[in-house]
Amino acid sequence: MPPINPQGSRGGLITTVVIMSVLFVTSTIFAIYFHTQQRAREKDIADLQSKYKQFVSDVYMSSPEATNIKASLASNPAYRNLSTIEAVAAQRNEMAKLITGTGNPTPPADQQVAEAMRPLADANGPEADLKLSASDSLLTALKALTTKVGAIREQNTKLVQAAKEADDARNQTIADQKNLLGERDTAVAAERAKVEAELKTIATEREQKATQVKSISDETTKTVTRVQGSANELTKQVAQRDAAIKQLQTDLDKAQRKLAGIRMDTKNAVIRQPDGHITRIPDSTTVYIDLGEGDQVAPGLTFAVYDKRKGIPPLGQGMSDSDTDMPVGKGSIEVVRVGPGSSECRVVKLEPGQSLVEGDIIANLVYDRNTKYNFLVYGNFDMDQNGVATADDAKIIQRLVTQWGGRLTDKVDADTDFVVLGKAPTVPTLSDEDKNNPIEQKRAADAQAALEAYTAVETKAAQLYVPVLNQNRFLYFVGYFDQSKR
Repeated sequence: MPPINPQGSRGGLITTVVIMSVLFVTSTIFAIYFHTQQRAREKDIADLQSKYKQFVSDVYMSSPEATNIKASLASNPAYRNLSTIEAVAAQRNEMAKLITGTGNPTPPADQQVAEAMRPLADANGPEADLKLSASDSLLTALKALTTKVGAIREQNTKLVQAAKEADDARNQTIADQKNLLGERDTAVAAERAKVEAELKTIATEREQKATQVKSISDETTKTVTRVQGSANELTKQVAQRDAAIKQLQTDLDKAQRKLAGIRMDTKNAVIRQPDGHITRIPDSTTVYIDLGEGDQVAPGLTFAVYDKRKGIPPLGQGMSDSDTDMPVGKGSIEVVRVGPGSSECRVVKLEPGQSLVEGDIIANLVYDRNTKYNFLVYGNFDMDQNGVATADDAKIIQRLVTQWGGRLTDKVDADTDFVVLGKAPTVPTLSDEDKNNPIEQKRAADAQAALEAYTAVETKAAQLYVPVLNQNRFLYFVGYFDQSKR
């Protein structure tokens, strides 16, 4: 059975009290009402008594019934000295004592009549359910009143019992709540103890971790210090090595200069060898050369034109970009038609203040009617002179070499005749933020690797006395500088 709600039990008790209060107020109202009715009835009774006495004196006392009453009362010694009326009244008082069970003095007759009528009047109030009338007998009224009192007592007993049950239920609910609160407090205490234990464990672990972190930090500091010392030592060794290399390079340059005085200059011998001459100049835009069918020339082949008295300029500083150091001749021409013994060429470029004459010499570094030279084209080139070097422009240089009879090689060795180098790779300087960026780190590392490979090719070519040319110097020596910018 579920516990009784204390609020419901309290409501029932309050309802009972309200009902009892209503009954009490109703009884009070009935009492006031019946008192008013009693006053009216007392007046009626007084009138009736007056009429009754007159009737008794005029009629009843002379009737056969009165004669019989007198005879009956005369047989009782207690009533012999009383008048008939007084004897009847005394007899009725005795009967009242027997009914009420009291030995109180007998009230006057009119009062007795009023008292006898009052219950009947009360029972017939506006809220009554006894269904009595003034004509009912006293016994009937007593039975009805007894039944009503018993019902009220029974109802009161039930209400008291319900109130007791409600109070018991309320007490039981309170006890259950106390038990639940006790269980909750026990559970909360257990959880609190558990949390405190976990917090203590966490604090202990945190302290241990802090100790471990400090130990690792100390060890890392020692390692960094040791590595930094090693790096400083390596830096010192690298500086010493660079100094030694620089000294070796200086010694090598001295040796090469000494050798240059006693050996033939193979670089300039190859570069300064003319490939042909201008034989005829029909107009300002057309010339003929002494190379034709059988000389391995083809339309599109270009030549640089040099003065017949000055000849072809030397290589100079092959990697220099200075305009004053470039091998600029009179201009450049391009073969447009090949004939037997000679070829027609158009004038592509004529330097300011220059004019072409018969006998001027022509040269193309790649072309040779008898030999195929080996070229290494390495790096990125900027053929359109826009400041951006690309690998695609390197393919243009390679195509010119193969188109004009040269051969391509992929490394510098004793068989390499010329090295054409593009622009040197630039290694970016990383900011503090970029140093922590893996992408920027890789970009810088790739640029550094490319620069090292570029330098290695240049160094190897110098060691093997292979002529090295940059892009513009190569284009001037093949007469293609002006075409490359178109």
